[in-house]
Amino acid sequence: MSGQGLDTAKAGGRRRRIALASFIMAGLAVVTSACGASATANGTKACELVRQSLAISAGSTTPSTQQRALELLRRALPLAAIAAGSNGNWQPLEATLSESNRVPIDHLRSALTAECAPGNEGNVFGGGSFTQASIPPAGSTQG
Repeated sequence: MSGQGLDTAKAGGRRRRIALASFIMAGLAVVTSACGASATANGTKACELVRQSLAISAGSTTPSTQQRALELLRRALPLAAIAAGSNGNWQPLEATLSESNRVPIDHLRSALTAECAPGNEGNVFGGGSFTQASIPPAGSTQG
């Protein structure tokens, strides 16, 4: 390999290391900033990102707009996960957001809207749409 090719390879490796270090530092910043916050604060922030995402995705169907909306949902997921870890009422939001890498936003819209509805965020007061489902008696199933 010539001297110039070796320098180019070193520069590429250096750029990858810098990019990786930047990514790790950004992740640590998110984690450490979320550690001191309460479940409600994390869940509420997640819902803010969800509402922004839903508004963006409803406004335009261009690929770049849909990608931006998806990025907001992915930013909301760690916040919802931290909230759900402290308060189980946030688990439905975390579960719905975790499907965003497999399910189109439009299919998640009604669940996310309900889970982040004002006054119902995380079902904090137990009166929202996340009540325990009941299992019908064995004789009442249709098949």
